[in-house]
This record gives sequence, C-alpha cells and structure tokens, in this order.
Amino acid sequence: SIKEAASGEIGYQPGFTPNWENETGTITKNGTAEATATNTKQTLPLSIAKSVTSALASDHTKPFNFTVKFSDSVPATVSGVISTEGAEDVPATLTFTDNDTRKELTFSLTDKQTLKLTGLPYGIGYTVDETDDSDFTTTGEVTADSYATLAPNASVTVTNTKKEGQLSVTKSVSSAVNSDKTKSYTINVTFKKTADTVAANTKFVVNGVETTSDASGGIALTLKDGETAVIT
Repeated sequence: SIKEAASGEIGYQPGFTPNWENETGTITKNGTAEATATNTKQTLPLSIAKSVTSALASDHTKPFNFTVKFSDSVPATVSGVISTEGAEDVPATLTFTDNDTRKELTFSLTDKQTLKLTGLPYGIGYTVDETDDSDFTTTGEVTADSYATLAPNASVTVTNTKKEGQLSVTKSVSSAVNSDKTKSYTINVTFKKTADTVAANTKFVVNGVETTSDASGGIALTLKDGETAVIT
C-alpha cells in the first residue's frame, strides 16, 4: 500500500493534487511492481481592486495603469475578468510586456473595478505596482523587496486619495462710507477642473468649521472688509 503524505504530515507538499491515494498492488515472485504518482500543480485566483477617493467626478472614471510582476513564468491559460460595481463582468485585456517569459503583466482599472486573474500557479510570487500619479496618494500596492506568495483568497486593493490644498479668500472694501466696511458680503466659490465640477455635498473646512458644497459643487462665504476665509 502506498499513500502520499497529506497535509500536516512530514513530506507534504502544498499546492499539488495527486492522482492517486492509498494505491495497493501485489509484488510477484521475481517480478517488479511499478507505481507512479503524478502531482498536478494547483491553480489559484488573484483579485486586484481599485478604489478612488476624490471630489472630482472625472477621477472616478479615470483609468489607472498597473503592472503585475511574477517570480516565474505563468501559463498561457491565465485569463481574467473585470468586475465593475453595478455592471456585468467583462473579459479583461491582459498584456504581457515580455511575451517570451510571461512574467510581467499590464492592465488598467478605474474606480470600483476589480480584476480577477485565474489559472495562476499555487505559490507563485507576485508584486502589484501602479504607475505614479502626482495628484494622488497611493496605498495598498505590493511592492516589497521580495514577492508576495500566492495563496488561497489572495486579494489586493489599491486606493488613490486625491491630494488636498487650501484656498484663502480675503474681502477688501474701498468706500468712503464707513457702514460699507461693516457690511457682510456673500462670495460664491465654485471649484472646477476644466469642465469637471466638484460633486454636491463635498465636505470642506472653512476657518475650522466643516461645511458641504451646494448642488453646483460650490460654497458660499460671508465676509466683511478685511476678513479672510481659509478653505481646505
């Protein structure tokens, strides 16, 4: 009787599926019996998700470019689908930049999209790197000096957070009438990037007080002569 070592036993090799278990046979006199065990490497999926935090609507449809590097060649049978929140899955366009070795893969994702790769060899090493974008702070990449090891339920979420600045608005009144300098003036501030406006109900802080933008993506300031509002 021949039995291959199972999980928890000495000699067990994870990541393989044997084609036999508890094989038995008979050795005849002066004969030679043969037993062959074939181990097939298991495959696992890898999920890579994209998340964007930004007040600009265009940032949520903007494609971000990724590079995944593997520690060894991956088979040609590797495929992928892209899941988008609220939509049906679609086949992913996977580009191997090194067709001969198939160790480096590139693709693009937008906010709330997830790429699920299937057919990757159990235990293969991988890194996930996003092309730098100076407008965002990026977290979640797998860019350690050594590869991460593909294991069951492996997933990576890369988050881009829009970098913030501040705007100072100062009111100045030139008038010989003193009461004009004590009046309160309403100043409407609208934020735009080209044709893209800030979404309604975006949170801002004005002089330390939190406020939200109106339906047009702007905020209204009330200032008197010499007063300044700092918007962050």
